[in-house]
Amino acid sequence: MESDSMKIGFDAKRALLNHSGLGNYSRNLIEGLLDCYPEHSYHLYSPNENLTYSKELDQHSNENLIYHYPTSYFQKKMTSYWRRNLISAEIKASKIDVYHGLSHELPIGIEKSGARSIVTIHDLIFERYPSYYPMIDRFFYRNKIKHACRVADQIVAISNQTKSDLVDFYKINSKKIQVIYQGCDSSYSKMDRDDSLVKNLNLPEKFILCVGTFSKRKNHLIVLKAFLNIKSEVNEKVVFVGKGGDNLSEINCYIEQNNLKDDIVFLTDCSNEQLRQIYLRASLLVYPSEFEGFGIPILEAFSSNIPVLTNNKDVFREAGGEAAVYVDISNQRAFSIQMKSILENELLRRKCIENGTQQLELFSKDKIAKGYMNLYKKWC
Repeated sequence: MESDSMKIGFDAKRALLNHSGLGNYSRNLIEGLLDCYPEHSYHLYSPNENLTYSKELDQHSNENLIYHYPTSYFQKKMTSYWRRNLISAEIKASKIDVYHGLSHELPIGIEKSGARSIVTIHDLIFERYPSYYPMIDRFFYRNKIKHACRVADQIVAISNQTKSDLVDFYKINSKKIQVIYQGCDSSYSKMDRDDSLVKNLNLPEKFILCVGTFSKRKNHLIVLKAFLNIKSEVNEKVVFVGKGGDNLSEINCYIEQNNLKDDIVFLTDCSNEQLRQIYLRASLLVYPSEFEGFGIPILEAFSSNIPVLTNNKDVFREAGGEAAVYVDISNQRAFSIQMKSILENELLRRKCIENGTQQLELFSKDKIAKGYMNLYKKWC
């Protein structure tokens, strides 16, 4: 049966409509499967189309990629309802063998569609840090994830940390959860510089990079405090790349109070292509987030041959392995010392970059695609 062609369906909302994060994860996985396993057909279910991303995916397809969108007037007006309540009937009609919810969700009735179902859970940050999320958001997140985990034949966690959280918070049997890591966009491994993509970004000649939304959990203030301690000793600026979040006003207030305005650059609307170019020009990635489901910027930095300084927590060690430098982010002095050391110690920098290249082998697109395909075949 393993040699037979399968029909594999995906919740492709993120793949076609999200610029980063879950969108990148979804596109990378689908591209990897198309490249490595072209004998199967892949069905993408999305409430809307996006020609930019569909053309990107089509480049990996030999006509084995099929898109499913709302068709009737009602479905087009009620796309959320279509995605949540009506897709299962279409999955059944298309005789999908395996349906994969790529971002925490499975449609109502999937267990009656005839398809085996898999759901990927990326994190339960809203449970671990509820104060960062409105109560109504937590309610909907919790209900969607609990439903998906209940009806799924298999749950995939993107890290051992997320698997542990699913067991701890929702008491899910650990045997139902398989860990398959995620990777970063393969374009980050390209070392070609294109100055035209960054000419209007006002990038400093030398800079420390920090990537993430401007929320308290991302700890931008810790970066600023550490940088302030070493500002007079290093020839670097700080570039923050991100958007959204609830802490931008506090960040700006600290910058103003400490006369750091000329040392900090905010970039809030970068394309993936621009972000890749920014990584290539950075001296160091600092990633002091309090908690993540995984930590994709760590892999993006490794792919771009720059060192990484990150939080000394298990979830970041899953991504960074022996390649990243870890620090207790609550120790401001230690953070400053490590930051300065990485910037000035060329031997340490080379070691981090070499180890980063080796660490990336754990997260190759081919390896991740193989892990998922073995899982799909388990059910067919």
